Amino acid sequence: MVFLLLFFQPFILFAQNSKASFLKVELKAYLVATVKDEKGAVVEVLEPLPEAVMPGAVIQYEIVAFNTSKGCACTDTLKEVALLGAVPEGTVFIQHSETPSFSPVFSIDGGKTYSAWPVKYKVIDASGKAEEKVASADMITVIKWVLSALKPQETISLVYRVTVKAGK
Repeated sequence: MVFLLLFFQPFILFAQNSKASFLKVELKAYLVATVKDEKGAVVEVLEPLPEAVMPGAVIQYEIVAFNTSKGCACTDTLKEVALLGAVPEGTVFIQHSETPSFSPVFSIDGGKTYSAWPVKYKVIDASGKAEEKVASADMITVIKWVLSALKPQETISLVYRVTVKAGK
């Protein structure tokens, strides 16, 4: 299994596999802006991410994974490639903005555990009784996709969005 962890800053990779050297991963970040097109319709455009963004701004992250091998698919296909995208501190995940392919799962505890949407967790009340709750999008800390296979020269692109929180 190849395991990758992507954070906004710094960019960190972890890999567990002798074939992991075939894996090239890039994290791209864009500012999502709205403009009027030539017909006056409002459309979204992706702009380079500036060094500073205003509260309420939407950032789109794109994880691009590429198997650099030029070898045979029978030997150089990467299997069970886990790609993780962190929700940076100071931002909130935008529910349903993630690439739905590859059945993403979500963490509310920094990547210790993952669940399909909606993420559920247990809270113990004052009387000691456990109550199950549904996590809100602002509780999401990491999103994970697991690719069953990434063939030589194949590229996969995964996307998710966050909103920048207001400062305190």
